[in-house]
Amino acid sequence: MKLPVAELHIHLEGSLEPETIFALAAKNRIALPYQSVEELREQYDFNNLQSFLDLFYANMAVLRTSEDFHEITRAYLQRAHDSGVRHVELFFDPQAHLERGLTLSDVISGISAGLDEAKQRWGMTHKLIACFWRHAPAASA
Repeated sequence: MKLPVAELHIHLEGSLEPETIFALAAKNRIALPYQSVEELREQYDFNNLQSFLDLFYANMAVLRTSEDFHEITRAYLQRAHDSGVRHVELFFDPQAHLERGLTLSDVISGISAGLDEAKQRWGMTHKLIACFWRHAPAASA
């Protein structure tokens, strides 16, 4: 039996798996700079924070619809559930998505649909936490 776990600091966009990135890129007709999942996976060998952030923000380009956010939330929560997680405090990066022309409503409704599904299926509880950029004006938050 697995002990119940709380995951208190997980960035949703950082949970994107290479396979999901390729699937969403194909669905949304987005050209990736990688020829294969394996080539993208090789990029996850980070040398410093900036190399991580560059990939983190580049991978977000595949997120275009509320359904995309539902899919990545559902996929993360399935993996979390399988690992014994019963409560998550999930961070997301609204400014990065607004900057790309998405609406806050689409982002939050997609994430909320995944969180609600996990609550119904497994009784998983959650908090949703918006991250705000330090380098941007406070008004943009």
